[in-house]
Amino acid sequence: LSKFSPPYMASKSDKKWNFDYVCMCPTLDAVTNSFVDEHCIVFDNEDENKLAYSEIHHEFRRLVDRVLCDRLAELGFSIEGFCDIFVSSDVTHGPKKKVYDHIRATDSFTVFKTMMVARNNELKKEALQALSKFSPPLVWDATEDVEEAASPDE
Repeated sequence: LSKFSPPYMASKSDKKWNFDYVCMCPTLDAVTNSFVDEHCIVFDNEDENKLAYSEIHHEFRRLVDRVLCDRLAELGFSIEGFCDIFVSSDVTHGPKKKVYDHIRATDSFTVFKTMMVARNNELKKEALQALSKFSPPLVWDATEDVEEAASPDE
């Protein structure tokens, strides 16, 4: 692997390959996904930001920073070299997109909150789908309410 230092100018293919290699770290992916899944329940669609959001964002930033720095040290990359690669990367799809988005979310509270709200909504949807498989769908019959209201039992 090439070692990055500020004077080193990697070619575009070197940058892509090194970015891919850093982002394909199972630990980074697992740790960030676990954190998001564990903490997204706090986030809702309301416009008002809560103090807890900021605290969770700071905790997320520290986590990503620690895991990413460990990965870079393991590979012999400098932080400056990775930042150069990261800024020039344009990941729009594929397995690296989630890792890319998690790293981007460390610098932007808005991106972080959007990501957390979206994941909370995904988990809610998954839970509702799972529940619907094990229980019959609820069907509301409006005629029963009308009949009960009209009955002179009282």
